[in-house]
This record gives sequence, structure tokens and C-alpha cells, in this order.
Amino acid sequence: MKNITYQELVAQNRARHEAERRKARKAMMLKTLINLIVVFIIGVASYFGYSIWQERKIDAERKEAERRRLLAEQSAREREDKRKMEEALKAKREQDSQ
Repeated sequence: MKNITYQELVAQNRARHEAERRKARKAMMLKTLINLIVVFIIGVASYFGYSIWQERKIDAERKEAERRRLLAEQSAREREDKRKMEEALKAKREQDSQ
């Protein structure tokens, strides 16, 4: 094996350490990029999921309001029918009593 000087050994060590640092920095940047992509995808999916949830919530509220309105109309019709029947019975009783 060839004898190397101290300066050459130091230069080799520095070059090796610099290559390791570059490799570690590149791996860290790749990991950071992957994490950013994952966070972006999660954010987009969350936005769309929330939008769909909001639409379903609004639709459910609209359907519930429509159901309540129909029940109120039905109840009003039933009260009106009952009132008309009572008036008809009252008129019939008055006619029978005369």
C-alpha cells in the first residue's frame, strides 16, 4: 500500500464527510418533499371531504325543513277539516232542532 501524507488523509476524510453530508442533505430534502406532498394531498382530500359533508348537512337540513313544512300543512288541513266537520254538525243540529 502506498504511504499517504497527513494532508492527503485529511483531504480524503473531508471529501468523504462532504459526500456523506451531501447524501444526508439530499435524503432529508427528499423526505421533506415527500412529507409536503403528503400534507398537500391530505389537505386537498380534507377540503373535498369537508365540502361534501357540508353539502350533505345542508341537504339534510333542507329535507328536514321540507318535512316540517309538510307536517305543518297536513296539521293545518286536518284542523280545517275538523272545523268544517264541526260546523257542519252544528248546522245539522240546528236544523234538526228547528
